[in-house]
Amino acid sequence: MTKRLTRDEWMLLKRANKFGAKRTRLAGEEKSFPSKLEAKVYAYCKMREQLGQIEGLVRYASVSLSAAGIKYKPDARAIYSDTKQEFWIEAKGAVTERFRMIIKLWKAFGPGPLEIWKENRRGIYLADTVIPKNGTNND
Repeated sequence: MTKRLTRDEWMLLKRANKFGAKRTRLAGEEKSFPSKLEAKVYAYCKMREQLGQIEGLVRYASVSLSAAGIKYKPDARAIYSDTKQEFWIEAKGAVTERFRMIIKLWKAFGPGPLEIWKENRRGIYLADTVIPKNGTNND
C-alpha cells in the first residue's frame, strides 16, 4: 500500500530544484525569484539603477536567437545610462549544456551584450560579458 502525500509534502517535491536553488522574495518585489543568486543580482542591478548607472531595468525580456526564432529569456534587460546601449543580464549558478548552446547562439544572433553574473564566497561578480558578432542590435 502506498502512502498518500500531504499537500505540503507534494509542494516540496513539486518545487524541488535539481541544482538546489531556493525560491527567494525581495522586499518591494511582487514576484519571487527562482534562486537566491538571481535575487542578489537583481538587487544589485536595482542599486545600479538608483545610482544612475543603468536605466529601464525589466525582468525576463524575451529574445529571439536565430532566424529559426529560438526564444530565450535572460533574467533581466536594462540600458547603460551613459551610452544608451541595451544589454541583458543572466545570473548563472550551474552552467549546463543548454546554457553553453545559448552562449553560442548569443554570440551569433544576440541583440546586444549579455552580462553573466556568478557567485563565490565573497559575493556576486561579473564573470563574463558576451558580445554578439555585430556588437549591436540585430533588429
